[in-house]
Amino acid sequence: MFFGYIHLKYLVFIIVFTLIASLTSKTIAQVNGNDTVQVIKTTPLKDGARTLAVLASGTVLKVEKLHGQFALVTITPNGQQITGWVIAKDLIVVSPQQDPTQHKQPPKAVPMTTPAMPRSITSFAPEAILPQIRKASKAGKMPESAVKKMPNGWSICPVDPKGLVDAYGTLSLKSGMTLKAYQFHQNHNGNGVVWAIPVNADFPDPNRIGGNAASLSSPPRPTEAYDNFMDAIQGNYSALSFLEASLLNRDLQELGAMWHGIDWNAHTVIVENSWESRRISLPPIDEWKWRETKPITWAPSVSVEEGIVTVIFYTYCPMYEKTIYRHVDKYQPGGYRFTTQKIKIATAGFGPIF
Repeated sequence: MFFGYIHLKYLVFIIVFTLIASLTSKTIAQVNGNDTVQVIKTTPLKDGARTLAVLASGTVLKVEKLHGQFALVTITPNGQQITGWVIAKDLIVVSPQQDPTQHKQPPKAVPMTTPAMPRSITSFAPEAILPQIRKASKAGKMPESAVKKMPNGWSICPVDPKGLVDAYGTLSLKSGMTLKAYQFHQNHNGNGVVWAIPVNADFPDPNRIGGNAASLSSPPRPTEAYDNFMDAIQGNYSALSFLEASLLNRDLQELGAMWHGIDWNAHTVIVENSWESRRISLPPIDEWKWRETKPITWAPSVSVEEGIVTVIFYTYCPMYEKTIYRHVDKYQPGGYRFTTQKIKIATAGFGPIF
């Protein structure tokens, strides 16, 4: 009787194990090349060890081919293709590949009242944006040797703004355009002003073109300067390019900032739950007073809806008052100009005064 019980128990184990293996095999086998699939949980889009983007649950994709447990897919944020690998088990089939032996039905006419497709959202892992932030910080740093011999008033900035553009891989200067900067300096304080001009245009000494030499509010302006330096910037219109453009814009505005002139350089971009990762040092979670519900995710994101691109990211700034901000940038079609909102969402007491 005892041995019969053991035998029965072993038999049940074999049956259950076989069923689980069968179901697992069936689930994996459901995904094939050319299938239309949907992401069932947040998953990274990878190229080797590099994370290209983070795909939200519900994202619809087309499988190009399978390689082991990975599926090759392409996303097209704002019309720009980004191809990488995702884990096949994180996908479910929405539409199987077409069997050529089946009769193809003619497409149905779509009425004009069909609602617009839901917006697409791309979130970014830390590795997708932190290297660019570090590179830009280094490119925009003012050399100590330049500060020591910097005159008061306006002068030509010793830091080349193009170095900041080069820090962001999806962006570049338009053909025939360049960026130049003037530097204001007074009693160890400083700020710069960046102008977009044609590459062959004159960029004269600021003392030759007027402006109040003792006032930051009246910067010198070259004759052929554009109103907005972002008009000189081009990119590949990927989701990442808009996030990089939002950061580049702030870097360029901060170029030449010193002491009381510092603003953006006092901010740290939050790319994840920093209380868990400890990548940046924040006051303990219980010291924060929230003005709204604490975000579920801290990853920077880019969404596209009816042609409008929205970039959302968070920063921590300890200056004057320890504060977490949400930045919301909205881009109209056709370029990298944007309007922005800076929203204070939490505070944690007084901070240092520069």
